[in-house]
Amino acid sequence: MCPQGTHQPSRGGASCIPCAAGRYNGEFGQLECLPCQPGLFTNATGSLTCQECPAGTFTNTTGTIQCAPCAAGYFSRAGATACTPCSPGLQQARQGQPTCSSCSMGTFSSTFATANCTRCPPGSAQFFRGQTRCTLCIAGTYSNYSGALLCSPCPSGTYQSDEGGETCNPSPPGYFAVAGSAVPTACPVGSWQNETAAEVCQACTPGTYNNLTGQASCLPCAEGFTSDWGASECYAKPSSGVNAKHAAQFVLVTVFTQQLSSSRIGHRTPGDGPDGTNNSSNSTGGDDNGPEGYDDEEDREMRMRHIEEIYEDERAEGLILDATRAFRYGRGIRNLGWT
Repeated sequence: MCPQGTHQPSRGGASCIPCAAGRYNGEFGQLECLPCQPGLFTNATGSLTCQECPAGTFTNTTGTIQCAPCAAGYFSRAGATACTPCSPGLQQARQGQPTCSSCSMGTFSSTFATANCTRCPPGSAQFFRGQTRCTLCIAGTYSNYSGALLCSPCPSGTYQSDEGGETCNPSPPGYFAVAGSAVPTACPVGSWQNETAAEVCQACTPGTYNNLTGQASCLPCAEGFTSDWGASECYAKPSSGVNAKHAAQFVLVTVFTQQLSSSRIGHRTPGDGPDGTNNSSNSTGGDDNGPEGYDDEEDREMRMRHIEEIYEDERAEGLILDATRAFRYGRGIRNLGWT
């Protein structure tokens, strides 16, 4: 009787024949050996059993003496009859491998059976492993090379309005941009900027102004007007060397000096009467707007303070007294005897 691993196809044969490679026999006294099934192999003669194809190899036929390695982009477990393609997000660059590996950061794979993951194109990035796509850079950021892990914020003075930006754009004149800007910012009123890629705007200098946003220059104030730093409007220049209160007093005194010189206002003349009063019936001591005259210093001081308060009010309102408004104060001036 032939032992295991051998066979004798003819009855009464002189000797037993070992099973050929790719075939086996685990029983005694067999007439023939059996072929290894798919996924199994044996490369030795006289085998009692077949072995599983190692992981990373396969065979899909019977009687195999050697399993074939899986191609790049594929893998297999032990005893495989076929190789399995790597899933999206995975790769396998070598043949005969038992597993696939994740795409590295900055790369992706969107198809099956990928041998090598693809680097993220400019304008995108990927921070995680094993991804099936890259992420577009958001507005205000960019990526100008392949395989980026992260998108970079636009530098100060530049901006990017769209997704997937590969570069950033310089801010135009009249605008500025801070780091990571999606849109440039218009220079506010009172400022300007005539250069591109500006990080800040410049304040209008004294004597100039700007009442619009996004301007490349400031406008000069009109003649007789001026402005401070960063002005959005101009204001009238103050009178040079003349205090506003004194200027108002000068107008009043000038106007009423002219007015009183043409009026019939009686003034007490010392010695005009025995008791120091004017007894003339034709002398009225002034028109009906005020008394004849005053020697009372306290009353004169009180009226002076009243006039000064009026000056201060006019000055606080930023008004310049003119001759017309000055006449409103005529009664007080005449009572003070300013002629």
